[in-house]
Amino acid sequence: MREGVKEVFAIENPRYIAKKLSKTFHGRDIFSRAAAYLAKGVPISDFGPRIDDFIKPEFSLPRYEDGKLMGEIVYIDDFGNAVTNITKKDFEKLGISVGSILSLQIKPKEFKIRLCNTYGEVPKGEKLTLFGSDDFFEISINQGNAAETLNLRVGDKVSVYPLT
Repeated sequence: MREGVKEVFAIENPRYIAKKLSKTFHGRDIFSRAAAYLAKGVPISDFGPRIDDFIKPEFSLPRYEDGKLMGEIVYIDDFGNAVTNITKKDFEKLGISVGSILSLQIKPKEFKIRLCNTYGEVPKGEKLTLFGSDDFFEISINQGNAAETLNLRVGDKVSVYPLT
């Protein structure tokens, strides 16, 4: 969604859907097959009708202001990791890399926290930040629940800047 939605189409054409559908694996049975056909050059309009009245989630884009990356928490996962709308590319544009020590401000709290590759880089129970599987900046606690421990909620504003 970061680059914007150009068109939305339903995937209804049985030619591009697995014959046997599971109730839980639409990523495998529908979406991955559609992606493969798109990669082979099948026009998207062959999959089904265009949808004009879709609901688009409203996420704000991160910004750079006064030497800080500013964003917000957009999702709390099942493990209590707080996922922000700030991406790895946003950090790279500013020359901030893994291993940096960051100042992280959420609400009135400010933390000195490390940007890591993996959870195992800090002791159990310690706060860390990393980029999740989709390259979004996450606030976490190794083997803990950051959302509960730090009282984080979707919509909380986040600002971050490098200390080292």
